[in-house]
Amino acid sequence: MGQPEDLRSFILSCTKEYVDLEPVEVNGIRGVRYGSYNEPGGCRIDWWLKKGELMICITLQSSSNHPSDEDKETHQQIMESVSHVAT
Repeated sequence: MGQPEDLRSFILSCTKEYVDLEPVEVNGIRGVRYGSYNEPGGCRIDWWLKKGELMICITLQSSSNHPSDEDKETHQQIMESVSHVAT
């Protein structure tokens, strides 16, 4: 099973561009993210999160190259809703 840090090599294989990953933790689930709304054309953020043997990859993208406050709020709500429930 891969690790969230594998996002870097995945992006490199697609774009041939090195990226810096930001470590994140969402509701106790650790991972990495790449992207920002503060960059030119910043309309997409990739999240790779892993807990135990489960890994989830989430891409949040705005409807334009200049995300609205509504887009950003919706993305925040989506990420806040992510949780791990042991079965």
